[in-house]
Amino acid sequence: MIAIPAKNILIVEDDKEIAGSMAKALEDIGHRVVAVFFSGEEAMDHAKKSPSPDLVIMDVNLEGAVDGIQAGKYIEDHLNLPVIYITGYLDKAALLEQEGRVPIMKPFTARELKTAIDVVLYIISAKNADRKRSAPQDAFRDKIQKDLPTLNPEFPGAP
Repeated sequence: MIAIPAKNILIVEDDKEIAGSMAKALEDIGHRVVAVFFSGEEAMDHAKKSPSPDLVIMDVNLEGAVDGIQAGKYIEDHLNLPVIYITGYLDKAALLEQEGRVPIMKPFTARELKTAIDVVLYIISAKNADRKRSAPQDAFRDKIQKDLPTLNPEFPGAP
């Protein structure tokens, strides 16, 4: 099995006991916890200031005006960080999964946490590989489209 390099992880969980046990489990499997926040508002305000998180683990049901789903979507969209969502509600987990997100059901084990992290990192890796592969193809297509009118005078738009 290929070892995944240690990642910097930000935890957003309003239950301090769960946040503490999650932080320990993450450190036990080789990751670094860079910060723990207890509300969606706090996570949105401070996530970009935290020391370079690679991903966020977000409780869905947070106390306050902003729930975990709202905060997670903000972090995904504005900070371009992947989010793993944790919930004790099967219907919320199913909805998140349908949206292409990675949920974990509470209670969860360190192994399930590790698997979710591996899945998110794999998804990121696959997306990055697709972008790298498509960049040369895009450049080639653009060049051909630009040069085609001069190569074939019958092409629409040729001089």
